Amino acid sequence: MKYKMKPLYPTIVDAAWWTGNIEDIPRIAALRHDVRPRIDAHRDGTITIHTPARTVVVQPRDWVIRNSADEWHACKPDIFEMTYEVAE
Repeated sequence: MKYKMKPLYPTIVDAAWWTGNIEDIPRIAALRHDVRPRIDAHRDGTITIHTPARTVVVQPRDWVIRNSADEWHACKPDIFEMTYEVAE
């Protein structure tokens, strides 16, 4: 789904909520654009996203964000809610 930063920062990003359920990895991988990440799942519910530029560790209930520069980030739910809203 597409999200945008709230009015102060009108940037559009792709984001998905990581539930910690391995069956949701295809939904996270669907955020890919030019960079196809490798995603490793771990027994504690975390995932590690590997891209050429960086490695991101995502905890259950974090949001996974891919911005327009194909940079991947993890974001805590409370910060995501304060920063982003659904893009129309």
